[in-house]
Amino acid sequence: MKIIYTTNSTIRDLFIEQVEEHKGDVEKIIEKILSQGELLAHGSDIFPENRILTTKNDTLYGTNHASIALLKAILSNKGLREPGIKYPYEISAEKPLEVEIYGAHKETIRTKGYVHFILKSKFKNVPIHSWQFETNTEREILASIEVKKEDFKYPVYKDNTKERIFN
Repeated sequence: MKIIYTTNSTIRDLFIEQVEEHKGDVEKIIEKILSQGELLAHGSDIFPENRILTTKNDTLYGTNHASIALLKAILSNKGLREPGIKYPYEISAEKPLEVEIYGAHKETIRTKGYVHFILKSKFKNVPIHSWQFETNTEREILASIEVKKEDFKYPVYKDNTKERIFN
């Protein structure tokens, strides 16, 4: 994990504190930052130079789960067949994250990506009690970290066959 950008010294200090406490476990670091309750994470393959996340089809998504932010940063849905990447809206110890990819190809699993941190205000939790939050307005990136595919530690299966293609 590498801090790419931050405008906020409090967030920077929190990153540094969490890196020391969790010894580089990126998911735990992201979870701890999100547990503060003021920020959401947005996983992506790009780092926008203007530091603004824009809507796609009038919606911008964020998450309060580190695992989903890492998934979005590392897995690409480009060129997949329907239904693409499948994973649950509700994740817990009883319902752990498992991912199915339909039509995976060599560019589906990226070597690196970015997790951007944005303010949670003006986002709605849809569906309620899920990891997904959405808004119809662009958001300023407060901090960004670069993550690697090794940071995503959940099983990824080919279609619905339970044949692992990653992790």
